[in-house]
Amino acid sequence: MHTSLKNEIQTFKSVNNALKTEIEQLKEDKKEIGTKFETLKLAKTIKMSSGDTQDAKIKINKIVREIDECIALMNK
Repeated sequence: MHTSLKNEIQTFKSVNNALKTEIEQLKEDKKEIGTKFETLKLAKTIKMSSGDTQDAKIKINKIVREIDECIALMNK
């Protein structure tokens, strides 16, 4: 009986160590995924800003052309 309990305790210790190792691995995976997520959010923000910047440049160029046309008409 004593040997049986010792074996059972040893089995539980082994399972416990395996679970601790798995928890540490999952923590590392979570940290890595969090880092990738933050990088993705930053890239998306930059992409959105670039798209907004491009739209703004197009609108500004259109307004500048309209102003140039008005100045040309006033000079006639």
